[in-house]
Amino acid sequence: DEVLGFHLRVPPLTLETWNPERRELHLLNPAIDTPLSVDQSVWPRAVSATKYRELFSDYYGEPDDGVATNGLNLYRVRSADIFRTARELRDEALIGISCGAADAQRLRTRHGLDPSEVNVQHLRDTEWTFLGYDVADEWLLSGLSNCGLGRDQSADTKSQYNAEMNSLGLFASAHAAERFAHFLDARVTEHAPFSVYGIWRR
Repeated sequence: DEVLGFHLRVPPLTLETWNPERRELHLLNPAIDTPLSVDQSVWPRAVSATKYRELFSDYYGEPDDGVATNGLNLYRVRSADIFRTARELRDEALIGISCGAADAQRLRTRHGLDPSEVNVQHLRDTEWTFLGYDVADEWLLSGLSNCGLGRDQSADTKSQYNAEMNSLGLFASAHAAERFAHFLDARVTEHAPFSVYGIWRR
């Protein structure tokens, strides 16, 4: 995998538990009450202009409308010192998002993303935690938690994929996530192609 970029999200422990209707509509496993995701409508962005400006080189604007200089709204770190600075975060969760090399190249071309200065091995070496794999479209809309698939899938389909999910509502293995991405390409054609995204947290 290659690192696409970074983001600040609200700490997971501050997320509201999803109500039963939302879980039933959007999740293959409605027993997961607070899923995490690359999708900001599932795992919201933190609002802290000071931290964004401190950590990222391509942040601009104000906290309620600040964006990056690319179509995916992911950020580049100012330097490797981010891994020291990140320890001081209290009200934000710093995450990195990665994907396979071929998808990374396609997404960089489509969205004007510059290659990341940080690679996946560096994340491992600096004690980041891998949370799991999400499956999302080219705009980071999650097929796992934001496509309304929950009610439409058979019990067999749900059990097949639920066995591969962790407690955060993410796939534990890339292989399972890739199978689900192919399933979504055929099932939700308006958002295809779907890609597999790894989520890392400092």
